Amino acid sequence: MTVKSDVQPEIPRINANNDISLVWPTVQEYGAAIIENFLPHDVVQRLNEDLDPFIQTTPTPAAEGKDFPNRLLSLKTKFVTCLAGCSKTFREDVLNNGHLHQICQDIFNEAYGDYWILASAAMELAPNNAAQALHRDLRASHPLFDYLRPDAPTAAVNFLIAMSPFTVENGATHVVLGSHNWKEVGEPSQDETVQAVMQPGDALLITERTVHGGGQDITGVETRRFVSLTMSASQITPFESHLAIPRQIIESLTPLAQKALGWRSQRSSAPNDLGLMTVQGLSLERKLGLKSDQTLVKDGMNSH
Repeated sequence: MTVKSDVQPEIPRINANNDISLVWPTVQEYGAAIIENFLPHDVVQRLNEDLDPFIQTTPTPAAEGKDFPNRLLSLKTKFVTCLAGCSKTFREDVLNNGHLHQICQDIFNEAYGDYWILASAAMELAPNNAAQALHRDLRASHPLFDYLRPDAPTAAVNFLIAMSPFTVENGATHVVLGSHNWKEVGEPSQDETVQAVMQPGDALLITERTVHGGGQDITGVETRRFVSLTMSASQITPFESHLAIPRQIIESLTPLAQKALGWRSQRSSAPNDLGLMTVQGLSLERKLGLKSDQTLVKDGMNSH
């Protein structure tokens, strides 16, 4: 006789300070992994301070005046995008985070080559926020992902970085383990999900095929804040452009951060390496005479 177990599976956890090389193989198997201590506590604190003045509610009526209005988020959700444009901590600490780049190299380098930021956003969910429909990321902006073979190498991933505690009660993200292998999303139920309970600085890593959704807040009093950092092969057009960031700020950054923001030429995986974002065979940075690691006298984007 087979006894059915009531034990709910959990999202695998890996401490970033141990073996970071285990992260991507784990995500390949389960579709998700929680990276504990992905960001140090001091970085989380400074990043929150940077973001506080920029987090704002954008109701649907106000969005009508935009060229590309975003109607996907709840009206109770406060958010800001293009984080490199509003946070010194994001530019200098997150974009140079060794864990981030080691994982991205494991994901993208062999199959595709270089990688960059596809999208970045900070979101703060209000008390009593309703559960989000279970979904796959990027379908509203990049329908090409629906045409990739299910067995194609992963072309985009999302780091959901907790900036405040993620608890069952305040709506920690629901994940359907193994759903990255599904051919179609179908109509999964919440009973198939597990929640990503995390402390500030932890990150939930999922692929663009992993079915997930924000949970319902039942506390009635807590807000939940996180950063969504989507990284992709640099052959895919970013959701947001970083070309509007003043050059003096870009030149204060490391070459690694500049490349993640699309201010340097990109390379595809060998042997298919003609280069991307080049100028008559020259690298973009060479053509522009782009400097790096320069002292920033005055931050032209914000006062942080």
